[in-house]
Amino acid sequence: MTYAVMAESELDARGAKKSYDIFANRHQGSTGERPLLHTHSYYETLMVTEGALTCHVPDLPPVTLGVGDVIFFPPHTVHATTLQADAGVMQSIVVKFSPLFLYPMETTASDVDCLLMAPCYTAPYYLFPAGEAQTDALAALLREILAEHRAQQRGAELALRGALISLYVRLVRACESTATPAPAEGEIDAYGAQKLHRVLQYLQENYPYSISMKDAAAHCGMDYYGFSRFFGRLTGKSFREYLLEMRLQHVQKMLLRGEKSVSAIAMACGFEYVSYFIQKFKERYGMTPREYQKLYRSPSQ
Repeated sequence: MTYAVMAESELDARGAKKSYDIFANRHQGSTGERPLLHTHSYYETLMVTEGALTCHVPDLPPVTLGVGDVIFFPPHTVHATTLQADAGVMQSIVVKFSPLFLYPMETTASDVDCLLMAPCYTAPYYLFPAGEAQTDALAALLREILAEHRAQQRGAELALRGALISLYVRLVRACESTATPAPAEGEIDAYGAQKLHRVLQYLQENYPYSISMKDAAAHCGMDYYGFSRFFGRLTGKSFREYLLEMRLQHVQKMLLRGEKSVSAIAMACGFEYVSYFIQKFKERYGMTPREYQKLYRSPSQ
């Protein structure tokens, strides 16, 4: 089946990436319009506060949320929401945020396993039914986040970051997810965590360019072999595997936007050879980049 999917913009009016997008939705009943599927790198959590809302994920049955239900979409999940015809008023709270907004200035060992090394969620969404203790805790946080965002009092961003950290930790703990095993006690100290933080930032800033493990090691002030062991132990991947995965994630988003050719996207994301890029993309997603576009983009996009 072919789906039309939009890569949601995450930029503000000045063209800078937004750290979060927090709002309350209010809609009247629709006429059963076709779901507008989209994807983004944000964590998205939604709670219905009035009426009902139907959530759609390709190849899965739709799920309908009632008052008090909470749903969480991990980053890069293709999804959509619709209202049922003549369903009356629907209201919801929507909280989207980037984990980058939560990064501390001084990284400690406890930040490594669930923040610097983002969990890999095993399901496209997680539903928390109304009335359960866990859902009530999430609902309280969502209301607090929305209220703080609206009030914009002194220290608003600090308070917002604190509430979003609490939400993030609850989601990581509540959802069945797999991540790189946390380093054993004493295996990494604050100094080592700072080094890992520094190299991950370096990769985010330089993945479009021709960079090597030698470059990353030098950036951290480490020798080549020492860095190789350090990076592999903490991430569970080789430097090359980690960089490839990062580049392919950026490729996905650019393919959905459709603003550049496949070869231009490959070059923009750090792939020197298009044939190698296509090979690795197919190994990771089971289809070529053009097949991916054909599956997830309509001809009118």
